[in-house]
Order: sequence, then C-alpha cells, then structure tokens
Amino acid sequence: MLPAWEVLEAIPFVLEAVLTACAHGRLSSRDLTTGLRDLIDFLPASIGAIISYFTAEVTRGTWKPVPMNGTDWPSPAAVLSYVESEMKEILSVAGVKFPSCSSGLSPVMLPLPMAALVSLTITFKLNKGLDHIHSVVGPALENCASGCPWPSVPIIGSLWAQKVRRWHDYIVLSCARSVFRQNKEAVAQLLQSCFSSFLGSANASTSLLTYQSSVCGLLGSTIGVSSGIGSLAPGFLYLRSCHTIQDIQYVNGVITSLVGEHARESAARWPSTNSSCLKSSQASLSLAATKAREAAILGASLVCVSGGMNLVQELYVETIPTWLLSSREEKHGGVSVVSRIVEGYAMAYMLILTGSYAWAAGVRSPAWALSRRAHIVGTHMDFWQGYWKETYHLAVTQPLGKLMSLV
Repeated sequence: MLPAWEVLEAIPFVLEAVLTACAHGRLSSRDLTTGLRDLIDFLPASIGAIISYFTAEVTRGTWKPVPMNGTDWPSPAAVLSYVESEMKEILSVAGVKFPSCSSGLSPVMLPLPMAALVSLTITFKLNKGLDHIHSVVGPALENCASGCPWPSVPIIGSLWAQKVRRWHDYIVLSCARSVFRQNKEAVAQLLQSCFSSFLGSANASTSLLTYQSSVCGLLGSTIGVSSGIGSLAPGFLYLRSCHTIQDIQYVNGVITSLVGEHARESAARWPSTNSSCLKSSQASLSLAATKAREAAILGASLVCVSGGMNLVQELYVETIPTWLLSSREEKHGGVSVVSRIVEGYAMAYMLILTGSYAWAAGVRSPAWALSRRAHIVGTHMDFWQGYWKETYHLAVTQPLGKLMSLV
C-alpha cells in the first residue's frame, strides 16, 4: 500500500513515460486512455496532476500532432463543419471576420498531450457523482486549447458536441469566444461593432437613445433560446469574452481610439464658425456633445468591465498621457478645431466616469476614508466650479471664433 501523496508525486513521471511510448508506437492510444481512466477511478485527485502536466506539455509545444482520424484517436469530422459554420454565423453577426479553420485539413490534427486529454475527458459519464471532475475538466480544456494552434478549439468542441448533444449551443458559443483569447484583430473588430451598435450612424441627426441604437442594439432585446444562437448582439458576446482576453492592456488603446473617433465624427457636421446661421441640414453642437458623451459612457463602461481597477489605473497612468503626448497631425490630420475640442471633451468625460466607477462605488469604507474622500471630492468640485465660471465668462464676453482659438 502506497500513500496517496507518493502516487501523486509519481504521476508526472508516469505520464511522460506513457506519452513517449505512445509517440514511438509502443503503446496504443486506446491503452493510454484506458490507463489514465483507471488511474482516475483509483485516485480521483489525480485528475489535477494529469491536467497540470498536460497543460504544461501543450504550452511547451514539443510534441508532434497526431491525426484525429477515428482509428487511433476519436474523429470530429461528423460535426466539425457544422460547428464551424455556426461559429462563423455568430462572429459575422458581431462584425468579426472568422479566421480560416480546419475545413481544408485532412485529417485534422491535435498535439499529442491535447489529444490524450480530450480523449480522456469524453470517456467520463455525465452523472452527479462526477460533477467535481467536470467542473475541473471544462476550464482545463479551454485553457489548454488556448496554447494550441487555432483549429484545435473547434476540434475539441466538435468532439464534445458529439458526446453531449444538449450542450451544442453552449459548446459553439465557447468555441466562438475562444477567437478573442489571442487574436487582437478580432477583439478590435468586436469593440468596433459594440460602438457602432450602441451609437448608430455618425451622421444621424436625432438623439442616440432610440431603439435602433443604445442598449438594445448593444446587448440585444432578448437573451434566450428563442432569440437564436446566431443572433447574439456584439455587446453580449463581448461580456462573455472580455475576461479571457490575454493582452487586456491592448483593449484600453482600442477603446480610447474609438471614443476619439466617434467624438470627432459627431462634430464633423458642425458648420464653420464663419457661417452666418445654422443650416437645417447641419447638426447642432449640442447634439455633437451629446453623442460624444454617449461614446464616453460606453468607453468607460467597457474599460471597467474588461479589466476593473487595474485597467482604470492603466488608463490614467499610461493610455491617456500617451494620447495627450501624441502629435496632433498623427491623431487628427485635417480635422477641424471643433472636432478636436469635442474629442477632448469626450476623453475628459470618459476619464471622470471610469474613475467614478472604480473608486466612488464599492464596499463600505471606514469613517476616516469617507471623510478623506469627501475632502478630496470637495476640492475637485471646487476646481471644476472655478474652471466653468471662467469658461462661461469667456463665452459671454468673447466672440465664438476667438473663444475657439483660446480653447
């Protein structure tokens, strides 16, 4: 009889030996899977050591891929094309270009540790006695697949979709979300769709808060089976995916550029200061400021949802200072002065909102912290009061053209 700790300590050496034997043809894939399953049945805690070892080996990338042909390893061919078509539908609705998948590959391939892990997991029965194993296996497969080449995720999802048909929609959505884990371009496209669906057309002459734009366009009017998996709104898809993005600092730069872009576009139809009157076909400056605020509200919300306090701090310390120090020609080109002012207004609005979301709301603070916060906020509001008084004085005493040049 061996203590359980000695068995767990020996598992990585055993796994290395059996993977090496399988890679050189001395051990069949069926015997490998059966042996691992017997080990887990004997000592359920060994599932943690097995997953940890396989994840590390997949990350190393030293094992050659094996064909998932249905003979040596299970084949996903029966539903792979169907899963990929549904993934493409979900991403295309969200405005994301679907990357090339494994449809042209014959047969499909997985790294040996990944093939062994997914072959092991699909042998488990779906009963309440194995809930603890499924709660470990699900996140492990998702994390492990992120270290493999891109087509690995649809392959793993297809294998599980064949096993549990009632999980089909959840599996397809999980596969679609995995695109954003490492693909920065896909993240940028999804964020662009979020802004477009929330703000609507930049040339619209009406308020933003309508059914076509605002929250309904961002998150959808319904979430459920009746709405269909292919009709997921871009905001809902981003909420399900943002916590898996690896380079979360990249999100700050994208959101900042989108807020600035939409703020500039909102003021693009403001007439020249030399115009004697406001033409009916041109938008008002009040509407441009309203649209800029809406862009800032969405930007602040996405920043806080994506990374919380850490991303807000990154916005204050790195992103906004970098935006301020970048050259005017690089940021704007031939944009008018009014558009630049509205863009700065949107950036300041977003900065204040993100700080309010992150630092003004939360758990109840002690009395000394509340008094200090009240003093800081009071000083801050006194500053803004003096600033706006000075701005109002200039507005009523100086012509509009001179006021613009002073700002």
